[in-house]
Amino acid sequence: MNDIYNLLDFKPNKEQQKAIETTEGPLLMIAGPGSGKTQSLILRTVNLLANKKVPAKDILVCTFTEKAALQLKTRIANMIDNLDYKIDTSDIMINTIHGFCNEILREFTDVHPHLDRGFEVLDEVMQKFFINDNFKKILRDSTDESRRKKYLNKWKYKWRTIEGLIKYFNKLTQELISPEELVFSGDKFFEELGYAYQNYRDLLSEKNYVDFAFLQYYLNDLLENKKTEEELKNRFKYIMVDEFQDTNYIQEKIIYKLIEKTNNICVVGDEDQSLYRFRGATVRNLLEFPKHFPEAEKVNLTINYRSHQQIIDIYNRFMKSLKWGNARFNKTIKPCRQNRMPLYNSVFKIDEFDKERQAKKVANFIEDLKTREVINDYSEVAILIDSVKGKYSDSFINALGNKGIRSNCPRAKNYFNYEEIRYILASFIYIFKFDKETVSYANDWRLYLEEIKAELTELLKKDKYSNFSNWLEQKKAYYKEIVEKKETTDENLLDLMYQMFEFEPFKRYLDDNSLSKYNLGIMSDLLAKFNKFYLKESQIITFRNAEYIPQRLFQSFFYVLHRTGLNEYEDREKILIKNHVSIMTIHQAKGLEFPVVIVSNLGKRTMQSGKLDKKLKEFKHRDSFEAEHKINDFDYMRKYYVAFSRAENFLVLSKYRKNANPKVRPVYNMVKNLEEIEKNDWNQVKIHAKENSKLKKQYSLTTDVLVYDTCPRQYNFYKESGFTSSRRGGALFGSLVHETIEDVNKYYLKDNSEELSDDKVQGWFENNYDNLREHMQQSLAPNIKKEALNQIIRYYKNNQDLIGKISESELNISIEKPDYFISGKIDIIIDDDGKYKLVDLKATKPEESEEKLEQYRLQLATYANLLKDKHGIDIENAMIYYTGAKNQKEAKMNISIEDKDFQKANDKFDNIVRKIKNEEFILKNLPPKKICSECDFRFFCNQY
Repeated sequence: MNDIYNLLDFKPNKEQQKAIETTEGPLLMIAGPGSGKTQSLILRTVNLLANKKVPAKDILVCTFTEKAALQLKTRIANMIDNLDYKIDTSDIMINTIHGFCNEILREFTDVHPHLDRGFEVLDEVMQKFFINDNFKKILRDSTDESRRKKYLNKWKYKWRTIEGLIKYFNKLTQELISPEELVFSGDKFFEELGYAYQNYRDLLSEKNYVDFAFLQYYLNDLLENKKTEEELKNRFKYIMVDEFQDTNYIQEKIIYKLIEKTNNICVVGDEDQSLYRFRGATVRNLLEFPKHFPEAEKVNLTINYRSHQQIIDIYNRFMKSLKWGNARFNKTIKPCRQNRMPLYNSVFKIDEFDKERQAKKVANFIEDLKTREVINDYSEVAILIDSVKGKYSDSFINALGNKGIRSNCPRAKNYFNYEEIRYILASFIYIFKFDKETVSYANDWRLYLEEIKAELTELLKKDKYSNFSNWLEQKKAYYKEIVEKKETTDENLLDLMYQMFEFEPFKRYLDDNSLSKYNLGIMSDLLAKFNKFYLKESQIITFRNAEYIPQRLFQSFFYVLHRTGLNEYEDREKILIKNHVSIMTIHQAKGLEFPVVIVSNLGKRTMQSGKLDKKLKEFKHRDSFEAEHKINDFDYMRKYYVAFSRAENFLVLSKYRKNANPKVRPVYNMVKNLEEIEKNDWNQVKIHAKENSKLKKQYSLTTDVLVYDTCPRQYNFYKESGFTSSRRGGALFGSLVHETIEDVNKYYLKDNSEELSDDKVQGWFENNYDNLREHMQQSLAPNIKKEALNQIIRYYKNNQDLIGKISESELNISIEKPDYFISGKIDIIIDDDGKYKLVDLKATKPEESEEKLEQYRLQLATYANLLKDKHGIDIENAMIYYTGAKNQKEAKMNISIEDKDFQKANDKFDNIVRKIKNEEFILKNLPPKKICSECDFRFFCNQY
C-alpha cells in the first residue's frame, strides 16, 4: 500500500493503516467523528481490488443512506482512475441494506414463496393507505363494536389504529416475532394483534407487495432456505458495513449469515452516534461484535481531523459526564496535531428568554459572519434543532428572512403551505363543489380548506388569470352535466392537474426551475397513489364516482397527509444549497459537517425512547442490553454528541427556556459555563471554501438516454422533477408480453425436458397479468388481452430453433465510464456455436421509421459494446423481434452493426449524458406528433 499512499500524497495514522491493510478475517473499526473513516473504507476497498486482486463482484459495502452509497461508489471509482488501475468498479455492490435486499430479492422471485416478479415496495405513505384499503380484512378478528376502543381494545379511531399498527408490524418483522407467538401468548391484546399481523402478511403476499421491514425479512428467508442459502453465502467474499451501531436485529442476522463462509467482515461505527432506536436500531450489534467474533481485530479511529480543539474538548467532557457501564467503549477523541487550528474561542452560547429573541440573535451572528467574511457562503452554516416542525423552525426562518438571508428547511412538513399546492387542492374543491363543512371533525383541516378556497377566489379576480377561471367554470359545469346525464369521461384527477398546467400561475411554476415544479411532481405522485388505493381500476371520472371522489380526496386522503405532515421536495444529492443556511434536525445532520454549527432549542424536552421494545420484551429473541431506566439518558447524550461533533470551526449552543427540564440538564450546565458570543473572538478567523464533489451517477440506456433522445423536456419532467404519468395502458401490454416471454425463455434455459404447453404459458400469463393489474391499477380490454396472449404463443411456437440457442435472458449489465456508470438490460443473447447474436423484443408491430430504426441500431450497438468490454463477447449480428407482426417473416428484422456504429453509439451516449448532467432540457427539435399527443405535458407545451 505504500506506493498507493505516496501516489495519493496520503499518510495514514497508525490505526487508519491497520484498518486499510487488515483485509482477512473479522475487523471492528470504532470510528469517532471526523476520524477519516470514509477515506479508510475507500482505501480498504482499493487495497482489495488493486493489491489483493479481489473481483469487484465479490465485495459488498452497506451504507446507511443512498447518498452515502453514491458518494462511496464515486470516490472508489475516482481513486482507482487516479491511480491509473484498469479496474471496472461497477460490479461492487454498494447500497443501503434495504436497497441491497431489494436487489437480491428481485433475482430470486422465481423461488420465493411470497414474492412474484415485479413486486412493489410500499413506502411510508403507501403502507398507510395499503392498510386503510385492507382495513377490514386485516382487523376482521380484532374489531369489537361494543368496546369503547373497538380496535384491539386499544384504539378508538381508524387512522390512529393504522398508525399504531404500522409501528407494531414493523417492529414485529424486524425482531422476527411470529404471529403465532402473539396469538398464543395468553394476552388478549397480543392475541388480536397476532391475528391482524398474520392477515397483513397474507395480504402483502397475495397482492405482491413488500414493506421496508419485509424486504429484510424475505431476504432472511432466502438465507434459511436450503435451495438458495448456498448461492447467497458464496456470493460475497468481503463485506463492509458502515454505521453498524444503527443496524437492527434482523440486519445483523442477515450480515452474519452472508459472510459465514469467509468471516471477512469489517463493521464500522461509533456507539456514541447511535440515533435510530425508534427504527429498531441497537448499539449492542456494535458493542457485542467481539462476542460473535472473538478473533476479531479492533481498530480505534480516535484522531479528529474535522473540529477545533475546543469543540472536541467540550463533547469529550459532555460524554464523560454520564456513567455508561457496558453501553460504551472507553475512548477519548483527540485533535490531529498536524491540522491543529489557530487558538481562538470556538464555542459560545446564546441564552435568551423567548424563541424570537433567540432567533434574532442567531440571525445577527450569521449575518456578521458573512459581513466580516469569516464565512464564504451561507451554506457553511447549519442550525440544528431536535424537530424542524413549524413551531420550532419558523422563528429562525423568519429572523433570517428579515435580514435577506435564505434558508433551507425541507423537512418542516410544510408541503401543504406552498402556494402551488394550495391552488391545486382549491381547484379540485372548486370543480367538484366539495362542502368543507363535512370535515367538522377536524377543525384545523376545515380552516385550511376555507383558506385555500378564499385564496383561489382572490386569484381568479385578476385579469391575467381569466383563462384559468374560465376553464374551472367549464370543468365544473362539465362534471355537473356528467352526473346528471349519467355519462363517463375519459380523464382522471391526474389528467385534470396536467390540464391546469396550460394556465397561469401553473405555467410559471413549470417554466422556473424552482421548488414549485418539484412540489407539483410530488402532487402528481400523490394523486397517482389516490387513484391506486381509492379508485382502483375505475380511475377515470364517471357519474358514479364524481360525487364521492371529493369526499375520499378531502375527508380521507389529504386529511390524513395534512394531519401527519408532508415534507416539501428535497434533493437527496444536493443536501446543501448554495447561499442558504441549512435548518435541519440532528438526525438529518448525521454524517455531515459544517464550519459553523448552531445547536438550538436546547430546552426542548427529550422524547421517551424504547416504548415498543418494553411492550414486546417477552417476545424478543434477545434480553435487553442497556439498563431500561437509562435508555432515555443514553439516547439524549448520543443525540447531542452527534450535534456538537458536526462543527468544524464554531459551535454555538443556544437556548431560550429559563428553567431546565431534568432530562436536558447536562446541556444546560454546559451552556451556563460558556461565554456569550463576542465578535472580537472570531473576527480574525477565515474559513476556507470547499469544492463540492461531483457524484458519479448511473445512467440507463432505456430509461435515461432513449427517453432524453425522444424529448429532453419530457425527460426533465418525468425523470428529473419526478412527475408521474397519468396513463400506463400501453406499458401494461408491453410489460405483460415481455414478462411472459421471459418466463418462456427461462423455462428453456433450465434444460426442462418437458415440452412447454399452452396451459403452462397461459398460467404464467394470467399470473403476470394479475400482478401488473394490481400494481398499475390498469386493465386490458378482453380483445387486447387476447392479442397479448396470442403474441406470446406465436413467439414460442414459431421460434423453437431460436429459443433453444438462448444463452442469456433479461441480462442486466453495467460498466464504468470516466464520468458515469452505464447500465442496460439485454432481452436475449443467442449463442450459435460460439457466434453471438443480440435479440431485442418489441411488443409492437414492425417499425418503419428510419429515425426509429437508427435509434434501435445504436441501442444494440451500445449493448454490443457493453458485452465486449465487460465479458469479452463479440457480437456477430443483431435482430429486433416484433411480437405484434402478422407473420414470422415480418417479426424478425436483422440489424447490421458496423464498426462505425460502435463509436457512433458511444459518442451519442456520452453526448446525451453530458447534456443531462448540464441540465440542458430546452426543446430544440419537436418529437414526432404521436409522442406529443400522448404526453401529459401537451397542455403546457402546446406544440401541436
